[in-house]
Amino acid sequence: MSAQKRASGKLAGLPSTPSDTDGRQGNVVHDPLRSERDKAATASECAAGKGSGTGVAPVCSDDDADETLRRLGLTSTQLPGSKLLEASPDCVKIIDTLGRLQFMNRNGRCLMEIDDIGSIRGEVWSMLWPQVSRALVEKALADALDGRETRFTAECPTAKGHNKHWDVAVAPIADESGGVAAILSVSRDITAQRGVEANLRQSEQHFRALANNMAQLAWMADPTGHVFWYNQRWYDFTGTAFEEMAGWGWQRVLHPDHVERVVEKFSASFESGNEWEDVFPIRGADG
Repeated sequence: MSAQKRASGKLAGLPSTPSDTDGRQGNVVHDPLRSERDKAATASECAAGKGSGTGVAPVCSDDDADETLRRLGLTSTQLPGSKLLEASPDCVKIIDTLGRLQFMNRNGRCLMEIDDIGSIRGEVWSMLWPQVSRALVEKALADALDGRETRFTAECPTAKGHNKHWDVAVAPIADESGGVAAILSVSRDITAQRGVEANLRQSEQHFRALANNMAQLAWMADPTGHVFWYNQRWYDFTGTAFEEMAGWGWQRVLHPDHVERVVEKFSASFESGNEWEDVFPIRGADG
């Protein structure tokens, strides 16, 4: 078994709280190169609201990225453009082959509301996630150690307890021999998007509750006249199922003497954009 495979097996069962141990508590080791500059700069930026969901990206140096690349023995060929790591509006991280967080860009720190990067640098990345998401994170790390890119979405709160949804991409950083030297992860904050989706689902649930409890027969069609939804009252009255009624299937329950006229007027309404109103008999479930 390779050293990298052995490393991936160490990701489980480690303490989730920050530790300054030398490995006696699950090999969690802080990076010895922390600096007060990290703490002061990040704290001031986050306090000002930059990069924390306001859409304002802080202006940052790339010293930390270069320092991390050197410490991990990475070259510009393996991971070009360290300035791009800092310039990204997303949360960009470099993780070593033991699964420990070694770098997070300034915008990422602000998104995560981290005032002191030293409090988590060197910690096992998967243990910084809620228990429910750790299996996803550990699998992504294991895939990266095997040379595969992966992606997942999960919830994780910020350092100050604000829950956020993340779209996370994880990829290996190859060394000169083709092995895995480190892991790159980019997490995009999709909390606002999820909020919009939740509101849309709620609105749809309210609409369906109203439409399915009204006395009238109701349906919805696309611009071509293809019906894609009926309310429950329609199914109860006609004794049909959606598979029978989808598209233009509603013609089957119209009185044969009225089908041609109704279809003609219905189609003309879609072509002209004018309202359609008509009266016609519909066969009920009792025949």
